[in-house]
Amino acid sequence: MEILLIEDSVIQALIISELLKDNNSQYNLTILNDGEKAINYLFRKGLYKNVPLPDIVILDLNLPKVNGFDILSEIQKHEELRNVKVVILTSSEDEDDKSRARQLGALEYFIKPFVFTEYQQIIDQIVVAARQRG
Repeated sequence: MEILLIEDSVIQALIISELLKDNNSQYNLTILNDGEKAINYLFRKGLYKNVPLPDIVILDLNLPKVNGFDILSEIQKHEELRNVKVVILTSSEDEDDKSRARQLGALEYFIKPFVFTEYQQIIDQIVVAARQRG
């Protein structure tokens, strides 16, 4: 499984990376810290021209350069990306954000927890969702 994590917080990315390791999943993880890099990666531009398409994207909404909603919108516009599963993992609890993310094709919407054990449960749910909806 190819996982693309788009997260600008180094600490959050490290937590997610470690929790994925603990999940005993077979995967390759790529971490990008801004939306512009994510767009280039997904469309295989520049430095990313030979990368594999991800099976699942774990996407923060609040990113520098290009926000998560714009990334979701770009994924929906392009046929070759429509099979990529996108899971939102963000700090936004706003119902409008949840609704908009789903309208733009997000598979799931998770709010970043403050408790580590809750984080593990979310990562487990993301992995299960990725496998079940393949």
